[in-house]
Amino acid sequence: MSHHRNPRALLTPAMHSVLDRMARAGNVPLHALTPDQARLVYEVGAGVLEIPSPKLDRVESFTLPSRDGYALPVRLYAPAGEHLPVLVYFHGGGFTIGGLSTHDVLCRTLSHLAHCAVVSVAYRLAPEHKFPVAHDDAWDALQWVAREGAKLGLDTTRIAVGGDSAGGTLAAACAIQARDAALPLALQLLFYPGCATQADTPSHKTFAHGFVLEEAGIAYFFNHYVRTPADREDWRFAPLNAPDVEGVAPAWFGLAECDPLVDEGVMYADKLRVAGVPVDLEIYRGVTHEFIKMGRAIPEAHRAHADAARALKSAFQPQVQVELGNWQALGVPAGQVRTEVFVQEQGIPMEMEWDELDATAIHALARNRLGQPVGTGRLLQHAPGVSRIGRMAVKRVLRGANVGRDLLRALMQAATERGDHEVLLHAQRSAEGFYARLGFLPRGEPFEEAGIAHIEMVHALPVKQ
Repeated sequence: MSHHRNPRALLTPAMHSVLDRMARAGNVPLHALTPDQARLVYEVGAGVLEIPSPKLDRVESFTLPSRDGYALPVRLYAPAGEHLPVLVYFHGGGFTIGGLSTHDVLCRTLSHLAHCAVVSVAYRLAPEHKFPVAHDDAWDALQWVAREGAKLGLDTTRIAVGGDSAGGTLAAACAIQARDAALPLALQLLFYPGCATQADTPSHKTFAHGFVLEEAGIAYFFNHYVRTPADREDWRFAPLNAPDVEGVAPAWFGLAECDPLVDEGVMYADKLRVAGVPVDLEIYRGVTHEFIKMGRAIPEAHRAHADAARALKSAFQPQVQVELGNWQALGVPAGQVRTEVFVQEQGIPMEMEWDELDATAIHALARNRLGQPVGTGRLLQHAPGVSRIGRMAVKRVLRGANVGRDLLRALMQAATERGDHEVLLHAQRSAEGFYARLGFLPRGEPFEEAGIAHIEMVHALPVKQ
């Protein structure tokens, strides 16, 4: 973003009016208060511009355990019924202020509009708890929901992570860690996340004063949170520093145009796109940081709520349906996918594409929402108790949308049902990281097949009771 000569001219009339009222009120800025005072002021003012609070069937507050035994307060919101997908949400507040109550209306709104459960997490705050405690609490909460959420009636096969501002930082970092732990996420929902090591982008200079989040406030929050300058270089503080973001969950960004953090949000969206991650980016014009909590005065807040809910609904819909069957039932559509991927794309000779093992294999076929075949794979009996997965192919248009993961899971489930204890596969070296994130370990030396580098990989299966 280039430096704007008169940045206030960018503001919508409604946003202008809110900032004028804030200036006339003459409140002491948060960065001039102690953290305890700042928390109280933020909590008292949090609901002033909020929309009316949606009524939900289920709102429950409880605690869950963190790694050091601390009882993390969380609040579960659900519009109805059982087996809802779930958004794990981290509030904003510069890692220093904010909590369950300050983001209650926003979480209720997202739950209501997206028709999903929301688990809001009150991670521990700085300066009492410095980096990386907030991140560790966030990650512990996400893992707990994935592990235990089914007992609360949640559909733990459909989990998203989200947050605003510092909470967006936590959500983005958790998405990276979830990929590394092979914990599949449907979406990362990021409202104006902090992503960078230093507050030095053009938008930080342009909107340094008079646009809600001020230069002095950012320094105040971060100085409370980090222990040493080295903490700022850590990707858990600055996701832009992550060495590799390939394979993280698809992302939805809701950024504010007149926000110091807008440039780094765009930069992180770009980093994800370059790594092949599906990204949906919205920049709401003429509004500032915190605008999503100003729906009573700022129409763009309503639009952002609706857009975020739409992104969640879409992410929670299965991209594909996977069916299992024999070659007689699935051979024609599976063959179409394999021909397109292996023969037309990769140049593998047609005669190498088919073999007599197809007749005895269990085949998986993924169809998109229109019923078109988009991915396939097969399961062979390799030895007593050992399966082999092969012929994995996903059409280019749906790569990065977890289709391969869904096919693999269906085939591994079939192997488990058969009573096998181990699954093997020959992975193309370019896909080794993908399989590793799903729990496969390399075995032996790399080798060439049809001119393409491969490696043998293995995954132990749970013993069927």
